[in-house]
Amino acid sequence: MIKRYISDPKCIILLVASANIDLGNSEAVDLAWDADPKYERTMLVVNKADLRDKNFHEKFMANELGLVLGQFLVVNRS
Repeated sequence: MIKRYISDPKCIILLVASANIDLGNSEAVDLAWDADPKYERTMLVVNKADLRDKNFHEKFMANELGLVLGQFLVVNRS
């Protein structure tokens, strides 16, 4: 069902992932790549960044992934 929705070229793919998982092994990333190989309509939101080390924010924002719609990091207040 998800593949049917994200295969529509008018659809924006909101890829939400937790910071404590490896994005390279994520099935959601594979689905987004199959539907949007150039990442022209995919937006990445990584949450739970407060669970990572202090340098994760700088490393994440410095790593340009080539997403046209951007990448965002959610840090929860402690």
